[in-house]
Amino acid sequence: MKQYYFLITLFFFAPLVADEPLTLCDCQKEALHHSQELSIAELQTMIAQEKIDEIRGINIPKISAEGTYNVRDKDQGFVRDNPLYHASPTIPRPDVNPLDIPEPPRRIKTISAEKKYTSSKVSLIVPLYDCGHVNDMMQAQRSTVEATEHERDRIQQDLLFAVADSYYRSLEGAKIEEVVLQSIKVLTQQLATAKDLFSVGYVTKNEVLVVEVQLAQRQQELIQARHNIESALASLSRLVGKKVERTAQLTDISREVQWKETLATFYSRADCCHPELKRIMANEKAAQAELKAIRTEDYPRLSAFVNFNSSSDKFLLHKNWIHSGVGLTVPIFDGGIVDSKMAQKRKQIDQLSLRYSQAVEDIHLRVQKAYLNVDSAYSRIPVALKSIELAEENLKIDHDLFEEGMIMSDDVLNDEERLAQARSSYFQSLYSFQIAKSQLEYAAGLIALT
Repeated sequence: MKQYYFLITLFFFAPLVADEPLTLCDCQKEALHHSQELSIAELQTMIAQEKIDEIRGINIPKISAEGTYNVRDKDQGFVRDNPLYHASPTIPRPDVNPLDIPEPPRRIKTISAEKKYTSSKVSLIVPLYDCGHVNDMMQAQRSTVEATEHERDRIQQDLLFAVADSYYRSLEGAKIEEVVLQSIKVLTQQLATAKDLFSVGYVTKNEVLVVEVQLAQRQQELIQARHNIESALASLSRLVGKKVERTAQLTDISREVQWKETLATFYSRADCCHPELKRIMANEKAAQAELKAIRTEDYPRLSAFVNFNSSSDKFLLHKNWIHSGVGLTVPIFDGGIVDSKMAQKRKQIDQLSLRYSQAVEDIHLRVQKAYLNVDSAYSRIPVALKSIELAEENLKIDHDLFEEGMIMSDDVLNDEERLAQARSSYFQSLYSFQIAKSQLEYAAGLIALT
């Protein structure tokens, strides 16, 4: 019986759990989990890490085995003069007829190998010294891995900012929709009042038409606001990998905002933390290590080898033997290849240095623009709140005066327009502050899970 109660409880309360509003952090986590571009960047880092093991294997002893089956169409050997050809004839035995003794051949053929035989060899090669070539290549690859990690961080920050932007714009669109709906409600009441006054002759037909025109304009603004919401939600759904159909599925932000940061602080933090700058520095470090590795290509290399050989050729004196030794390779002339590669790498290092300086200037410019946007939006919030308070009070007074027939409907409509504009400005400033703040953190390379 308890199992039935559990199933019934799960059936009724599971939708409630599924419809729990998503926070910005939830959306960002879902986007990080769903992003294919981020997965590709992580795979790129793993590939670069595997490359380190590949380079390390260059200096590890290597064992190889080789087996062959050999077939010749002719015998292998040599021909030599017969020393008995000009020798004195031997005294024949009494029982042997001299005519039966064959004349010795003038030349003798000696076979030194079989036509068909098998051979095998097991080789061990041990690199002894390469003047640090492999170590320099490994250091360069480690820096390359570091560069791919910073590139992955940059892609992650791109994704986090895109989610934050769509999230805040969805909420902003919902608030603008509320403002328009509230304005339509006020205009509907105003239209009803104007019609009542027109029926008793207190106002003209023109007063009614003016209200109807402004009401139609608000309805157009409502259509545009809903389209903006749908567009922002569509972008957010694409990023998080799940369908977000209503802004009610999102957790709204707090209306209490604070801002005390300085521009110099973001400059210094961007210089030391921005993933783009870190990636360029890692690439420059890799290029310097590669330059050292290229230089050692012209240095001598020492290695040892041991070969165990076996053959089925019956003409060999020993069927199994071991061959070992030490080899020294000294490059003498390579046609200037190494010098050309070094010159290219030096130019690449200079290019990365210039790119770093350019990136710092571009990042500082983006940080400055984003900081000014944050400061501007933050300064507009208290002004917009004060405008709402004054517009609400003024609209209430003018509405009472209109019902008493003391003012025209144009005055009420103007007050309603100003109130709607003040409310829209407030929400636009509030969410613009959040968007600009995220953009500032993104420009400085500091954006993270909220």
